[in-house]
Amino acid sequence: MRKILKTEILHFILLTVISAGSLSCKHDPDISTSPQIGFNEIKSIINNKCSSCHGVAGSELFLIDSVRIMEFVVPFQPNSSLLFNTVTNTYSGNFMPPSPEVPLNKEQRTKLYMWIIQGANPKSISLSGNS
Repeated sequence: MRKILKTEILHFILLTVISAGSLSCKHDPDISTSPQIGFNEIKSIINNKCSSCHGVAGSELFLIDSVRIMEFVVPFQPNSSLLFNTVTNTYSGNFMPPSPEVPLNKEQRTKLYMWIIQGANPKSISLSGNS
């Protein structure tokens, strides 16, 4: 009985250590070397990918200005942000933009992720030289 309990405890500890090592995704961008992402870059992505439906007054989710966009963002937490989850298909609701529209590419998803990780400041400016 005592040996079984020790074995179970060792298994639990081993699984805990293994799980802790896999908590950070190896595919997440390295924020320590990433340039500041400005809101102008995020607004450009939203204008190009979302505004045909969500830039129209009266639409359910009117994403025309920083105040409305920030309603769908949790600063520093992309995986808790409805905007990020919806365009990366990790949210349980509808994936956006819907077919036949073209989804955000990897660069656009990365910029959105980095902007949120960096605090999602709607007044931030780009330091990467991109707009």
